[in-house]
Parts: sequence; C-alpha cells; structure tokens
Amino acid sequence: MEIWKDIPGYEGLYQVSDKGRIKSLSRFVKYYRGERLKKEIILKQEIVLNTGYSQVRLYNQSNEKKSKMYRVHRLVLFSFYGESIFECNHKNGIKIDNRLENLEYCTKSENQMHAIKTGLKKIMFGENSTNAKLTKDQVIRIKTIDKNCKVEKGYWAKVAKSLNIDRKNINHILNLKTWKNVIV
Repeated sequence: MEIWKDIPGYEGLYQVSDKGRIKSLSRFVKYYRGERLKKEIILKQEIVLNTGYSQVRLYNQSNEKKSKMYRVHRLVLFSFYGESIFECNHKNGIKIDNRLENLEYCTKSENQMHAIKTGLKKIMFGENSTNAKLTKDQVIRIKTIDKNCKVEKGYWAKVAKSLNIDRKNINHILNLKTWKNVIV
C-alpha cells in the first residue's frame, strides 16, 4: 500500500508517496474570474537532462503564479525523515528511482564513493584528469631521460620551462608522487 505524506511548506497542497510519486491535492484556486476547483492529480515528473534527476514544479497557495522546481528524491526524504544537512543518495544508483526504500541521507564523501562504486562517476587520472598539464607521452619522455641519461645541472628547469610547468612537477613525476601509473 502506498503511503502519502504532506510536503513540508506545502501542507494541504501537495503530497509525496513512499513510491516517489507527487500529487497535487484537490483545492479551490483563485482565478481572475473567481475560484475554481482544481482536482487531485499525480504530477508528471521532468527529467533534468544534464543531471538525470527527476523534478517537479510546485506552486505556492498564496500565489499560483509563483513556483519552484524541486528534485523528487529530496522531497521524498524531506517529507518522510525531515530536513537534513546531509546529501540524498540513491542506493541502487538509478537517479529516477525515487522510492523511499532506495533513498538515504549520507555525507558528501559517502555519496561520492557510492557514485564511483556504482559507475555514476569515473575517477579521472593521468592526462584525462581536468588538472593534467602533461600528456602521457611527455611523462614517458621525462622518466626515460631520467632513467637512461646523466643530465647536466639546470636541465630539468629548462624542460619544465619548455613544457610550461613548474620544476616541482618534474620532481613529483621522478619521485613517483604523480603519474605513478606510467611505467618505463
């Protein structure tokens, strides 16, 4: 059996279910010609293309023209468990599965680790990292020169300057603090 709860701040207007559905309750709404009965209806959820989460638009009772978009999973957790400083997590990793049994509050780091574990977020390293200043080929050349050649003083500073990086970046590569995955 589906359990419905009022959405805090929208009591008597909207309810959310443990199945992740949102409904607009029957009520009289003011129009320019008076009042009209608005019948109870299950709201259609929009999927946000760039995030994959479902959302709904809720209207304020005092002004039917003012509305606000809400992510459905947040409304479900908020209505059943109350407000929290924590993030909402979909246990199965499916962003549109907003059933209460699939949702939980968790810390930001727990949420990030869960996203990596479920394949929602990929760990970027090497030249695919957004912070990468070098390519894998450049790192291979640096490591090969260090391994096979005796270099004169100031050589690595010149290399760093030519690659538009700091000398310490080369030290980090040679001391295996960065680019550990590149083996020569």
